[in-house]
Amino acid sequence: MDWATILKEYPALVAAVSALLIAILGFLFNRWNSTHNKNLEIQKKEYDRRASIYDLRIKEAREYVDLWHHLIQAVREFHGILLDEPKLMVSNMETHKKKYTHLAEEIGESMQKNATSISILNDPELGRLNQELSLLMYPKITSQVEVIKKFVLENTYNIKDTTIKALEVSEEADKLIIKMKIRLDKLAQKVP
Repeated sequence: MDWATILKEYPALVAAVSALLIAILGFLFNRWNSTHNKNLEIQKKEYDRRASIYDLRIKEAREYVDLWHHLIQAVREFHGILLDEPKLMVSNMETHKKKYTHLAEEIGESMQKNATSISILNDPELGRLNQELSLLMYPKITSQVEVIKKFVLENTYNIKDTTIKALEVSEEADKLIIKMKIRLDKLAQKVP
């Protein structure tokens, strides 16, 4: 017997074989599809996890850069008050003590705690900018913090301790901070 005769004499067999073949192919396709969807879901979860960790690192780095900006602004304000209005400074001593005591405490803890947030991102340009900022500002800031501590603890200050040079350096630091913020914005747009 040839195939043509078998197909003519047994049409139910052809239908059964076709149905069986379709069922097997459907099962295999559904199995492949569910495995494929599970793999995609696992990849999406992994990507989301990496993205959230990366976003957290970017956020920490931004907080660090914002801390530098806040610190520079506070020192600039302190210098401005001392240079422009020393008598007003003495008359509002308690207000300034509270404000600058907090600043002096904030500097040491936060700067060292948050400094690693830049290096964790492993971006050469951002690391270079941070190094420049640190080399430029850290010695100046620590000396200015000493002036602030002296003011807070001893109620004394010396105009000679406050220099215009520190204000000029802070302008350069502002430029570096802006570059760092721009770089962080670029890094935030991509997820490794």
